[in-house]
Amino acid sequence: MKEGGGGKKEQSDALVSDLRTLVRQILANHGLVAPDQRPLYAYRVDEATLHALQTALTSRLSARHRLDDDESAAALSLFAATYFCRTYQGGAWSWRDVLAALDHQGSYTVLYEPVERGLAYWRRSLLVAAHHRGFLLTLACEGGLPLKVLQAPERESHIKRYFRELVRVSEAYNRPAADIVARHADVLPVSLHNDLVLELSANLVDAVVKLRKCVRGQADPIHTLDTCLPEWRKSVPLHLDDDVAREFLDGLLRAPREPTTAEEPGLLVDTLLRTEGSLRVERRLGGPPDLAAAKLAEQLQISEEDLPARLYLHLVTADGERRLCAIATASVAGEGRYDLQLLASRPIDHTAVVQGGVLLVAAVGGRDIACIQLPGGEALDNVPWIFEGHEQHPTHVLVGVGAYRTRAESIIAVVATTEVLAPEPGARVEDWGEIAGLDRVVKRVEGSVQCKGAEESFVIATRQPSAYAVRFILRGKPWWSASTSAEAWLGPPQIKEVGADGTERWVPPDAIEWRPRRSGAPWQRLDATALGAGKIRVIRGGEQVFRTSCTILPPDFDLRIHPKDGGGGHIRVESRALADVGVIGPGGDVARKEHAEAGVNVTLQAPATPPAFVDVWLRFRGGGEARFNVPYPARVVVFSGRGGVALRNGDRVSLDGLSLVRARAVSPVRQERFALEARLEGSTWIPIQPLHVVGNGCFELPLDVVRDTLRAVLASCDELDHTVSLRIVGTQATAPCMLRVGWYEASLEKRDSPDGSSTLFLADDARRVLGDDVVERLRLVTRPLLEPEAPDLELPSENGRWSFVPQGKVVGPWLLLGLQGDTLRLRPLRITVKGEEAPESTSLLERAARIKQMQARQRAFSEVVETLAGDFGHPDWPRMQSFLRTLGVWPASTLDAVRALASHPGASAVALLKASSNDFDRLWDGLEQLSLLWSLIPICAWLRAARQLLRWVTSKPQFREALDWSTSRAVSELLANFAACGPQRARFLAVVTELIHLTLLGMPPQPGGSTLGHSDALHARLSSSERPALLRRHTHDTWPAWEVRQAAVIYRVPNSLLEPELLLPEFPCRDGIINAPALAAAISMHGITTDDTLRFHMRRLRAFDETWFDVAHATALTRMIARKLKEDPGYFNAL
Repeated sequence: MKEGGGGKKEQSDALVSDLRTLVRQILANHGLVAPDQRPLYAYRVDEATLHALQTALTSRLSARHRLDDDESAAALSLFAATYFCRTYQGGAWSWRDVLAALDHQGSYTVLYEPVERGLAYWRRSLLVAAHHRGFLLTLACEGGLPLKVLQAPERESHIKRYFRELVRVSEAYNRPAADIVARHADVLPVSLHNDLVLELSANLVDAVVKLRKCVRGQADPIHTLDTCLPEWRKSVPLHLDDDVAREFLDGLLRAPREPTTAEEPGLLVDTLLRTEGSLRVERRLGGPPDLAAAKLAEQLQISEEDLPARLYLHLVTADGERRLCAIATASVAGEGRYDLQLLASRPIDHTAVVQGGVLLVAAVGGRDIACIQLPGGEALDNVPWIFEGHEQHPTHVLVGVGAYRTRAESIIAVVATTEVLAPEPGARVEDWGEIAGLDRVVKRVEGSVQCKGAEESFVIATRQPSAYAVRFILRGKPWWSASTSAEAWLGPPQIKEVGADGTERWVPPDAIEWRPRRSGAPWQRLDATALGAGKIRVIRGGEQVFRTSCTILPPDFDLRIHPKDGGGGHIRVESRALADVGVIGPGGDVARKEHAEAGVNVTLQAPATPPAFVDVWLRFRGGGEARFNVPYPARVVVFSGRGGVALRNGDRVSLDGLSLVRARAVSPVRQERFALEARLEGSTWIPIQPLHVVGNGCFELPLDVVRDTLRAVLASCDELDHTVSLRIVGTQATAPCMLRVGWYEASLEKRDSPDGSSTLFLADDARRVLGDDVVERLRLVTRPLLEPEAPDLELPSENGRWSFVPQGKVVGPWLLLGLQGDTLRLRPLRITVKGEEAPESTSLLERAARIKQMQARQRAFSEVVETLAGDFGHPDWPRMQSFLRTLGVWPASTLDAVRALASHPGASAVALLKASSNDFDRLWDGLEQLSLLWSLIPICAWLRAARQLLRWVTSKPQFREALDWSTSRAVSELLANFAACGPQRARFLAVVTELIHLTLLGMPPQPGGSTLGHSDALHARLSSSERPALLRRHTHDTWPAWEVRQAAVIYRVPNSLLEPELLLPEFPCRDGIINAPALAAAISMHGITTDDTLRFHMRRLRAFDETWFDVAHATALTRMIARKLKEDPGYFNAL
């Protein structure tokens, strides 16, 4: 037995030695003694080495030896990544080929642990996908471009098309590829959508663009590079010994550099067909990662000088729903550019509005400064909708409407259920199903087909020698009225077409036709006589290649309301082309109508209870007609929902539902103003935000601008069922209108069975509140509360009821979520699976989570968070980070652990320092939904968190030695993500980053220079530029008041610290807005403990104008730190 055991041990030692030798030889080939964090593809494993790794690993696994040592685990990871890259040919990713190559008959899950250790050896991270760890995903991406996929014919290879487009755009705009890779990633299979693939793509494209400059005009680019630049292969993340990779690179190097007249890409609305799960169409805001200020001003149709430092961009649907989709911020890295941060907002996918036009509204401080129709925002007409046809991808981008010809192999056509696709010889039509609620079906088309309807037909053809334009854009002078939420064109718009190469040209006038909406009207040439609602189309070769609906008004058109005391008022419509005006619907009793040469004045007689809105019908000379929904010209105070319908007094909506709601008021009193007030159950009313003037006597406030404030109020209470009451109050005697806002719109009902299972269903009231469209698409998912990154389990449904069965589920608490798409629509429900409890865990977080008594559990979590704040490397931090990754997926208030962290500034600061680029925004937004306000975190908390990082680095000499890093280099590298992401979210983090580097490392961060050295210049700009802009934006607004100096006394803020930063307001009522940012900076600087009242007022004042708060707060904090460093250079070292 001993001899046998010894033989096995000798065999195992020999196999370990082989693997160790191979790994060390691979490092030595690159001049390394330890891994340097490069991706695994960058080790360029050749075929001989790959075969040697395969042989040694197969022998080790077949002998049932564990891969316990780090080099063996590293060999497994490197082999799997490289082999997968060399053999993957498309389709679903699978361990099958890797397991077969290693002759491993067991489960692939036994390889998880050595793969994770192996990646750690190479200093690489395990990717997280859909909130669970992605082992195969990580290996596939680490291996580099899947070479077999590149062997597909050119017309079928989306990867080739992706890289060709990246090279073209990078050269055309002289931009680094990292700025553009994500914007073009929809072409890739969904399995390749992650940061590592984007990094790989950016590295390859940047290398190709540089190499193309060296081989321009050369017949054999690769031979030229071998001759002139012998080391060039080191810059290319491809295995160039492979013929496929060599051919792929050669194609990119040879591609002609086409001259382009393309404009810099700007904002647009993307229309997408989603095929995962149920078929649906959705619309989203798209755009580049940054754009020139001149381009942004041109699109918003305002002067470049009027652009504020930060804008909030909303999409508005045809029924008035409004969603914050992006934030544009003046770049700190380059003058004259704006960084664009696209937010993960819910897309426009409601079947009632997805076909309608989509507007972009730019807002500052809650006030709208522009409303435009972006390219792609046109209404989708009743013609075929054509989407990209790649088969395996779950997302398809709209590329045309109407007749369509393309060079592509296939397209996806979405056509009316009444239309028939007749294929020509050789064509193929594949039925993908019907889109519920749109009366449209989805077909995949290869070849040429006729789409035949009752009155017209369209040719749809693939594999064509020439292609149609990829986008048509309406350009002209828009007319938009905030008081009517209506949009039209003043005079006929022009149409610009965008080719596949990005070039733009105007469509000739004789190719544009117009047809009024009235029945039986013929198509005619678009000219000055085209007025009212109708359709515009572009004709090319006798085919309709573009068509949309729009409203055209005369160039001299204007519409205003004039409310009066004692009943109805006037609606004044002006235009010399106007023939008549009518009022339709309830409240449309016309007392008098006066015609004049310049227009028509309609006087309405108000009923006892006037409606919130009234439909105004217009008829123009020549027969064109239009219709607008306008506020009733009498005193009205109302909350309005979808389509402008007035909500009932006391109605309830969810936070998510606020995107549909507006506070609106109409008053005949010239001096009257209105404001929104809020009250948590059992508390007093507090002013939230003034309503803005949007017309003569008309006031409005979209409630999505106060969503964060209301969320913070709700989060201050532990009860998920509590609501915030809202009311609109006027300066005159106005009966307040009330609305209740809660976390959720409805709750599930639960009925338990003797066998331990539960039946879940919606009561009738819940179904009414949600609406049929939501209920039909509702799904219930569950996962263990202690394993937040476990994949969701979808509950089976039958006849509107769901079943939760405990069999097969781990013992302990489970969380049930009711989702529409990815949006939570129902109150989360906790269900406990009973059984024998697991042994007590060593994890402090897990032990706290298993405590059943709520108060005891909360105390335990507070103690755990205190421990985590003092230990950067605590073993419970990974589990806490997994809890934090539920932010944005689950409501922020769902988990006790997350709430406890948000209540501890020091632990929150450590968490943000540890956050990856993927998690940074999620953590920032999620904790602000709770009791945390990042701008109030004490400076000493940021410094202590950074010192915890320094202690952790100092305690890990092996970590630094393996990377050949000094302590200061390691700290700088680990802070790099914080330094990059932080200032994009809040400017004050730039000076926090600089202070951390100065205090811990004795040097400013690089690159970027010193912010502290320019504190006086920042203050001068605040007074000369930012403050006048603030006043211009809110000239007619009621400013929320707050006594800053009184608050400073209450919270014991040193006068010497605050007074130099206080600005003298023009009027006392503006003091709160002007000086609250300086008070926040002083509280942070002095390390003052805050409370719910202070945080609420800070959120309320910040919401009035977030741009001002951001800039003023950062300026004040910078000056305070700079003064303290000058007075006492060692002050911050002692904190």
